[in-house]
Amino acid sequence: MVFDELSGFTDIVSTKEFNNQMATTVIAVKEWAEKNPQIVSNILRASYTASNQMKQYDSWRKRASECVANTFQMENATYWYDMFKGQKGEKNGITYNMGGSRVFNLSDAQQYNGLTDGINRYKAVYDQVSFYLKELNPAGFNQNVSRIVPYEEAVNLSFLKSIKDIDTGEAYTTDYSEKATKVLASGEWRINFASARASVKPEAKDVLEQIYNLLIQAEDAKLELVGHTDNVGNREDNYALSTARAEAVKSYLMQRGIPGTRFQKVDGKGQDEPVADNATPAGRAQNRRVVITLLQ
Repeated sequence: MVFDELSGFTDIVSTKEFNNQMATTVIAVKEWAEKNPQIVSNILRASYTASNQMKQYDSWRKRASECVANTFQMENATYWYDMFKGQKGEKNGITYNMGGSRVFNLSDAQQYNGLTDGINRYKAVYDQVSFYLKELNPAGFNQNVSRIVPYEEAVNLSFLKSIKDIDTGEAYTTDYSEKATKVLASGEWRINFASARASVKPEAKDVLEQIYNLLIQAEDAKLELVGHTDNVGNREDNYALSTARAEAVKSYLMQRGIPGTRFQKVDGKGQDEPVADNATPAGRAQNRRVVITLLQ
């Protein structure tokens, strides 16, 4: 609806590309939910049973599209069915992507919340969005909200864990064996390293966690990491140093659970591609960076 009203824009990344970013959650009053755990679990049981059918059968997807149109009295079944599959179009001469959704069976939900492989994708999304709200302060968020509720207080997985005796289905998997060629997104990150070394400083952890959360949200994307330095020191040494710093970021992300097969390239450009003036301390600080590119 927002997109239809836009007259000028650059591009929109769809939920199909950032496939973990917009999970469907059940929001309930805590006290009521804890007093009525069976009702909550039954809602989830019914959802995961239907979703498992939708994953397998197109007729269920079409029926679900009819339900959405009827429930919200918006558009029609064909509109929601096409949006579910994902669409490409053109507006003002710019190609865009819209829609592209997943449905979660029980195995998907268990995986998404880190119950099977230890990678809590929802926590990564929750923490990243919380960071955006605090740092960007949209509509005076910080002035109107007393605090951001931590994930540990906001999310209760006991209802999910209690579900038994239904067809769990197969969880979603990603294949990183093919070479990715299309740039999905690219960003430059200033990560604090020890002087002339590739060891990450403790204060860089927050930045690395932001990177990790972003990569979890776009879990299907492959990665390229390119390190850069300022012009202090020997040019040849800086090539090796920039590569080592990119490798240090890769090592951190792998320790957090990002599979090595996602990294398509890890390289260093030394001091060859500055983005600021190396004549000033501030400029040199900007040039000491790692560029991360998401590919599909």
